Amino acid sequence: MRELIIDLDAIVANLNRFKEISGGAKVMGVVKANAYGHGMIEVARKLQAANIDYLGVADVDEALELRAAGIRTPVLCWLHDPDQDFVAALEGDVEIGVSSLEQLDRVAKAAEQTKKVAGIHLKVDTGLSRNGATMTDWGNLVQGAADLTAQNLVRVIGVFSHLSSTSEADDQAQIAIFGQAVQQAKDAGLSFELRHLTASDGTISYPGLGLEMVRVGLGLYGLS
Repeated sequence: MRELIIDLDAIVANLNRFKEISGGAKVMGVVKANAYGHGMIEVARKLQAANIDYLGVADVDEALELRAAGIRTPVLCWLHDPDQDFVAALEGDVEIGVSSLEQLDRVAKAAEQTKKVAGIHLKVDTGLSRNGATMTDWGNLVQGAADLTAQNLVRVIGVFSHLSSTSEADDQAQIAIFGQAVQQAKDAGLSFELRHLTASDGTISYPGLGLEMVRVGLGLYGLS
């Protein structure tokens, strides 16, 4: 029988290296898909003990697994089923990535039902074309979020996207688009604490980007 041995101290060492690379930015450790097969709960507990700033997961169910295991670190989830109910997420103090007006509306309904202000991160598609509002839809999304902020139903904590890391030219184009999206959100009256764009590769490639948070997934678990 084959055995897989996970060195949790090595994961913390990788976290500390990314803290150095990121130049003081907050670090989100991505533990989706059972921490890429390494054991989500065990890894999350170790990262929490190492004072990681955030944990990232794919969906609400994963986020609630962390909460059920006693993980209190801020958690963001951002991939949602079309009919996702966000009530349990708000009750579990889970932050929600929002990519469309439809998702925003369902988050607002959950906030009304739970009497809790929903902490959200607005996601814009800057070129990866995997998830996020297009720039065509972005203006309506940020205005909708601003309206709901005024109603005390949501609080926009962050604006984010995902760098493709396919080429430097593509990356620079995405960085520019992200800057435009951030400015558009500010122009709509939104005030937020965090901008996050880079994953492991982008964090290594662009250490001077100057954003408030980086998201590290594969780099935590071992990457050449």
